[in-house]
Formats: sequence, structure tokens, C-alpha cells
Amino acid sequence: MGPAARGSRFFFACGIDALEFSGALTLQFFEQIQSFRDVAGIVQGGFYFHLRGKDPPLGTPGLRKKPLSGIRFPHSNSEFAVAGISMRLSMIAAVVLGFTAVSAAQSGANWTYEGKTGPLVWGKLDPAYEACSKGHEQSPIDIRGAHLNKALEPLEFHFIAGPMTLENTGRGIVAHVDPGSVLVAGGARYHLIELDFHHPSEHPVKGKLGDMEVDMVYHGEDGKTAVVAVRLNQDRGFPNALLATLWVHLPTKPGTTEKITDMVSAGGLLPADHGYWTYSGSEVTPPCTEGVRWFVFEEDLSMSRTQMRAFANLFRLNTRPVQDPHGRRIEANE
Repeated sequence: MGPAARGSRFFFACGIDALEFSGALTLQFFEQIQSFRDVAGIVQGGFYFHLRGKDPPLGTPGLRKKPLSGIRFPHSNSEFAVAGISMRLSMIAAVVLGFTAVSAAQSGANWTYEGKTGPLVWGKLDPAYEACSKGHEQSPIDIRGAHLNKALEPLEFHFIAGPMTLENTGRGIVAHVDPGSVLVAGGARYHLIELDFHHPSEHPVKGKLGDMEVDMVYHGEDGKTAVVAVRLNQDRGFPNALLATLWVHLPTKPGTTEKITDMVSAGGLLPADHGYWTYSGSEVTPPCTEGVRWFVFEEDLSMSRTQMRAFANLFRLNTRPVQDPHGRRIEANE
């Protein structure tokens, strides 16, 4: 059985059980799966992919922490040993984990950035949001007093250009990207899932907020999350080239999407200097799950006043207040 949809719920057969994902999964995810014809099963514990119809490409890396050598796939056209399946399957695994997290964030009680369902009461709106009020590693925090750690390795980015889908969630703009772009940080690999735009910036630096912030959300194959945050500040004469491409397609109504068919690379939202601050934090929206590794770039990017206003006219405020650091250590790589 391939991916089947019932309303807005998608699931994949897993032997006796099933992995079920709620929410609006993007077509890019299914396109990646259909390139291998049919994913008949995914076992969450080991990412065992049971393929039917057509042999996937050979000689490519697998998904498990331990090799899957010797496992045979009786439903494929010809049996084969999996010394390594495909890098695409690794990307699919990360996307599966990513959408699991996204679905969790989209379910639950309604929340907003202001009023009776604003940040001050997020933790009371739903038991699943308890970390929003009781967590001790919440984000964002004020970036100040960072400690230089020369042992921190440079961040390694690998971007693949492709189409994007912009979604107006009613709380902000999310850019959903095709699988393939990778971040390597501290020896771990993370796959880019989406770009989240905020006005003003989530992270102040020594108390000063930027005009906007883009958060590049990555998910690792081990289920962990990393976010790369880039602050943007308006400059009359210097529009951002990538924003110029994206903003033409801004969906203005909540719940709507706009597809960008141009080949777009998220790398256009990285500053030239890759110096960063890093700390352990959380998601900045409910359920405020902790255990997120944040990388906040020290250098900001410029954008035009027109670009900033185009977003601010849609979202006057979509930023969470600064959280108590509770003694957390902020480190800088340079």
C-alpha cells in the first residue's frame, strides 16, 4: 500500500501497525516517495523501508545506525542485499520525523501571539503545552555574555535549489522546501524542512531586536532538531535578492499557499560570515518542545523597507517574548 489520504490524515502501512501523520503534508514529500514507486512499510524503530514495484538505486547509504546488510526485499523485482539503500531514503526518514514534529505543533488547542490565547497563557491552553510555562530551556533568549569556544566547528551547509511552497498559517509565513538540503553541525547531519519568518526578530542581541528573523528548521535522522536563525534589518537601498523572489508570491489569506516554481536556494538567506552563537533551547511555538540546538548567526542580513513592510502588513507581531535563560551557557565559535 502506498501513501493513502483520508481527509487531512496520511498514513503508511507498517506491518501490523501504522505510522500516522496529521496535518497538511506537502506534495514534495510524496514526490520523493513516488520516485521509488511505493513505500509499503516504515518501522519507526529502525526505519525499515519495504519497497515494492521497482528496485531502488543500488550503492547508496542506508538509514539505520547499523547496516541493513543481508536484509532481503521479497516484493521487489529482484531480491537484493541492502549494503546501503538511497540517500533519498535518508532524506525521507528526516522528512518523516520532521512532519511528525510539525504535526504535533499544529494539533492541540488554538494559540495566538496576542490576547487571551497569547504567549503568557500558552502553557495553560493545553496539557501538551506545559513546557511553554514550566520548561527551563525555552526559546528565544537574549544573546549576551557569550563564551568563546574555539573547539566549536564551523557549520557546513549543503543547499539544493528547487521549488518552494509558501504557506500563510494565520500566524506567520512558512516556506516548505524540497528535501535535499543538509546541515552538518558537530558531526551530526540535519535535513532542512522549512523556513519560518518572524517579525520582529525572535532573538535580541544585548537587548536589541532585529526587524525580522528567518528560522531554518532542520531535523536529524535521530529525531533531534536544529534551528539556524538569521536576523534581518531594513536598509533603504539594499533589498534581499531571495526575499524579492519569495515576497512576490506571499499568500495574504490565512490557510492559503503559493507555489514558487523557480529554482530557489535557501542559501540566499545566509550572511557571508558564518560566525554563530549557540545554545540549547526549544521550539518558539507550542508545544514548546525542548532539546532544540539553536545556532544564531552573529551577522545580520539587509532587506529593504518595502520588503519589511510587506510582511509587517500581514503580521504586526508574530514573535514570542524573550524567555528566562535559567543560567544556560551561550557559546560563540569566533
